[in-house]
Amino acid sequence: MSSCSMVRRHAGTYLDGELDPTTQLEFEEHLDGCAECQECVAFEVAFRERVHEALGDVQAPASLKQRVLLDLDEAEVQHKRSGALIRIWSPFSKADDSGRGRFSRGSILAAAAAALLLFGGSAIGLGGSGTAGVDSAGLGLGGSSLLEDVVRLHSSALPSDVPEARQETVARYFQGKVRFPVRPMRFDCGNVRLVGARLSNIRDRRAAALYYDANGQRVTMVVLDSPPPALFSGAARVLARGHEVYYRDVHGYTVPIRRQHGLTYLFTGDLARPALLDLVASAHVGR
Repeated sequence: MSSCSMVRRHAGTYLDGELDPTTQLEFEEHLDGCAECQECVAFEVAFRERVHEALGDVQAPASLKQRVLLDLDEAEVQHKRSGALIRIWSPFSKADDSGRGRFSRGSILAAAAAALLLFGGSAIGLGGSGTAGVDSAGLGLGGSSLLEDVVRLHSSALPSDVPEARQETVARYFQGKVRFPVRPMRFDCGNVRLVGARLSNIRDRRAAALYYDANGQRVTMVVLDSPPPALFSGAARVLARGHEVYYRDVHGYTVPIRRQHGLTYLFTGDLARPALLDLVASAHVGR
């Protein structure tokens, strides 16, 4: 840890207070005797202060932070599965031998703040006049991108927040966490069991994500209270088991949509489309 390249690579992590005690001691010993590294750390401090001053009282939306943290959780899951070192490019550190730097959580949130400073609110849908995030169907952040979040949540296979996946346990877990009652679905076809649940953010909305096992295949159900009207625009519609089921195809996944008792239920899973649509059509929840 004595080389200048290592010190510069970990400058952000050092300022975030995320180095382990041994590494921090080595870092500071090198810093005491290296003018170039002192200048590097001083620049990092000045940059952060400049971003803070420029932003003033402007606050990034909570959904941005939630999405960044969700991305980090997904990266951590992938890291644990593969055993590989996670490397993410960082504008705050010099490149290592692979040409990439590494982010800490604090560095990523700082980068998000810098993006707000450099590009303004319109670039991320904060009320500016830009059109970023609006697709050709006019769905933008309210429609297709929302469904992309559902697919991303399912494909990431994040762990459950509920230690005991029972109907009443899951319903109780979400009390006070979302603005609507969460009642797990029951299914009239196949061997389907509730296996977990997780609080999530879908775009700028707090949502409940429930995990099911359907004959050995994973199915994710996301519950929202008030989806945008554009969600149903252009969606395919089928009639199954006497119920209308809308669906869209997103990145190779079918995403069925059901409305019950004023709530919207978005599904996706590892099942083939006909099986998933039949499963969703059989879903029901008591009042």
